[in-house]
Amino acid sequence: MSVLSVVVLHPELAARDQVAWAFTDEEDAVALADFLNARLGNGDEIAWVEFAPVSRKLSKRVLEYVDGWAELAQESLADEDDLH
Repeated sequence: MSVLSVVVLHPELAARDQVAWAFTDEEDAVALADFLNARLGNGDEIAWVEFAPVSRKLSKRVLEYVDGWAELAQESLADEDDLH
């Protein structure tokens, strides 16, 4: 089974439609997350990689799954911010 690597950016740093990017190559996703953390993070993790299993082609269901991961990450970060 293939895996889709999704780079998730802290939602406070990007517009809603720019919070996540999907890659088919894990190394590319990790490289982007590392770059964003090094250049924009100032020592904080502002981008990370989530992994989503996918079938041979990206169906509407898979895309909704990826969107769901991005929304969960955004909600989780918002909840953490509320606690601080």
